[in-house]
Amino acid sequence: MNPKVSNRKVLGIDIAIRAHNRAAIETHPMASRIQMIQGSNIAADIIAQVRAFAAKYKRVLVCLESNHTHDHVLAELNAYAQLTSVGSYCVVFDTLVEDLPKEMFPSRPWGPDNKPMTAVRRVGNSIIQMPIKYKRWARTRQVPLFTYLHPAIT
Repeated sequence: MNPKVSNRKVLGIDIAIRAHNRAAIETHPMASRIQMIQGSNIAADIIAQVRAFAAKYKRVLVCLESNHTHDHVLAELNAYAQLTSVGSYCVVFDTLVEDLPKEMFPSRPWGPDNKPMTAVRRVGNSIIQMPIKYKRWARTRQVPLFTYLHPAIT
């Protein structure tokens, strides 16, 4: 397998891509598989770029790992969960904040009732119903959200 020849791509979005990180990614052997967008992942122009990018692929996995406030994660879910292809996942990282004491993050805006898990719960028991405009799929589909499951629950 030649890492420079692939139909698979990773799209990374960051509010500020540091110069040393960009340089490391651009010189990595897998650089041809990585595209970066700098900006807020909930800004309309960035969402439009991501949708255009995702439209070129049959399978899309969405990973949300950004600002951990309820409103931000909810905006991410509303913007990107619908891009998840059938049989894939929308992964919401750091829902474990749910189980951590508020004192662990004194300078962070997230905490009780303002965290990734509250956004996941808001969309409904880890399933989002999204209308589909493509004839090959049903009119609606379920998009599973993969989230942290506390070891005590398993």
